[in-house]
Amino acid sequence: MDERDEPTRHETTIINTGSGEGGGGGGLLLGVIVALLVGVAAFLYFGGYIGHGDANRDININASFKAPDINITPPSAPANNPPQQQPSAAPADNSAK
Repeated sequence: MDERDEPTRHETTIINTGSGEGGGGGGLLLGVIVALLVGVAAFLYFGGYIGHGDANRDININASFKAPDINITPPSAPANNPPQQQPSAAPADNSAK
């Protein structure tokens, strides 16, 4: 095979500018963070933690209900006696007389 028979190869450089279909997802991440911050701020504001310091918080409802009587007899449990210590053996007398 001769050099003339071989096809010519050219160097090709591909530059991706990011304007294609597959994005990095940075915008989605930023949107989720902003939504979470707005949600926390709304919870704090409407929950009365921010901006409602002087609001009247008295809640008075005139509700009357009777709860049923419930009798529960717990099962008898065994007495919880601590274990008795065994008397220690007397020390051996090893002195030679």
